Amino acid sequence: MLIVRGDPTCPMTISRLKYEMEPWWFVLLVGDSGIIPSTSPSTPSASALSASLPTPIAPPPPPLPPQGNEDSDTSSKSSSLSSVILPGSVTPSRKAILDFLKNMMPIEPVQDITTETFLTEEAVFTLVAAYLPDGAVKKSQLAEWMAKDGAWGVTKKRRTQSERIQGRQYNLVKESFRDYRWVDLNNVHQFRRHVKFTKDSTMTIDYVRRSKTTKSLGSKLKSLQLQSVKLIKKSLCERVFGSLNTLSSSDIISRDHNNDKKWLDKITNCIGNTQDMIDELNACLKKIRLVTIDFAGCCTNTDFLRNFVSIRTRLSSGLLYILT
Repeated sequence: MLIVRGDPTCPMTISRLKYEMEPWWFVLLVGDSGIIPSTSPSTPSASALSASLPTPIAPPPPPLPPQGNEDSDTSSKSSSLSSVILPGSVTPSRKAILDFLKNMMPIEPVQDITTETFLTEEAVFTLVAAYLPDGAVKKSQLAEWMAKDGAWGVTKKRRTQSERIQGRQYNLVKESFRDYRWVDLNNVHQFRRHVKFTKDSTMTIDYVRRSKTTKSLGSKLKSLQLQSVKLIKKSLCERVFGSLNTLSSSDIISRDHNNDKKWLDKITNCIGNTQDMIDELNACLKKIRLVTIDFAGCCTNTDFLRNFVSIRTRLSSGLLYILT
């Protein structure tokens, strides 16, 4: 394993289970351990792998008991290596699930974004399970994690017309803002694999935007926060840039010249505005992979978008990805 972000506090080697639970932090090395069959005629380069986006190959299964001569056993092992496929998603860790919950049910209410809702432990599990891979967490396990975390307080009993129920009062993000589900897990898995294979030559950055509306500042900031969380989880980006009170039809190059950056402190992981992103595009020696939620999240004016891509040579060498 290798450290993705160069954090010296992270281990240099970790277990396979840890890698599968948090694949965005670590890189699986292809070496002499047999992850890719040594019988293949040649090992393609990283650029070739990223261009063709091959189906991920899993580590070899445990050796089978001998059932014949040695040659036939070796042949069956080699054949099984090429047919074992990684699943479209991996089981998220406890920390990842709790972080996800704190974005879906923030501790403090946000005007126009959250609604105050009383939910039982079973209702919380049913709600969360729709956004996680099957079997990622059990109901009892989730309830225990939330109780030990303590962020939502203790459960309380409430009487209904037919019975007494036990649960908590939550600030639940409205469903229209809870677009965390991935329509095609295999597609996202291929994209993430592509990002890992090309990370040495291409930097992945995310861009989030919020229009100038009559909604409160807290509501708009929470919307930007939710966008950034979704993009980080999906695209394994290295940096996030954003723009507040900006029309989707406006020229990207002309945005955020007012130098107002106080709002950036309220958005986790967002390190700069549009002008900071443009400076990054000009200064970065790598190609740039720019990722946004949809066209409205970047720019709906195709002429402005085409002009922005054409004059930013590093970006035009890379790609603009739309993750919906």
